[in-house]
Amino acid sequence: MKKVLAIVCIVAFSLMVLAIPRSLQQNPMPAGDYAYLFGQLAAAVLIIGFLFFSVRWYLTLSGHTYKVNGQAWASIFLGYSFIGVLVGVLMVKLYPSFGAIMLALWMLIGFLCWKWRRKVRAMERALSSPAPSTAAGV
Repeated sequence: MKKVLAIVCIVAFSLMVLAIPRSLQQNPMPAGDYAYLFGQLAAAVLIIGFLFFSVRWYLTLSGHTYKVNGQAWASIFLGYSFIGVLVGVLMVKLYPSFGAIMLALWMLIGFLCWKWRRKVRAMERALSSPAPSTAAGV
């Protein structure tokens, strides 16, 4: 049940992060109103923090113990790179040159995050596996 709640939190906070630019666009900052800007910035930081801790919680519930913070960031960036690739594919149809650049950039980010996540998980498996016995012939 905790894993399901963690997944619900991840989905909710991911959608909130995706909605941040849209909410800024719909509610432009009045001239000279820096309190509004700081409020929007604080809300964005809190939402990203809640997303991070939700992903970290899910990884902990899944049994991961080694560098969970790094695994969480790699998973978040990997997930958003999938969304970026999808948007890049759609942009290729509208603006071919911009869409191709966007697609290549998000594919590179996704590949690097996948390698980072895979490396950390391999180190976790190496540390959690039992050490081979050094006693020969016993």
